[in-house]
Amino acid sequence: MHESNSPRNRETFLACVLLAVLAGAFFLLLNFFFGAIGVVLSVMVAVATFGYLHYVLWGHGQSQQTAGEREEERVRQRREAEVYEREQI
Repeated sequence: MHESNSPRNRETFLACVLLAVLAGAFFLLLNFFFGAIGVVLSVMVAVATFGYLHYVLWGHGQSQQTAGEREEERVRQRREAEVYEREQI
């Protein structure tokens, strides 16, 4: 169906699998040598929760406030591109 996208999908899958394998090995070594897997997981959950709350409380609202400005900028860039194309002809 999408032949041109196929190699890109394989690259993404391979990167995810390698990341999962390396992360698993890292956590096993931490647990084996330091017994710190619980602490690391707790910190990871805390950082992810903070990031999510930051987005919900600030980022999403900021994105909604600037939506009109972004649309105006897209229209301006589109007009400039059309003028530039007409000048090239």
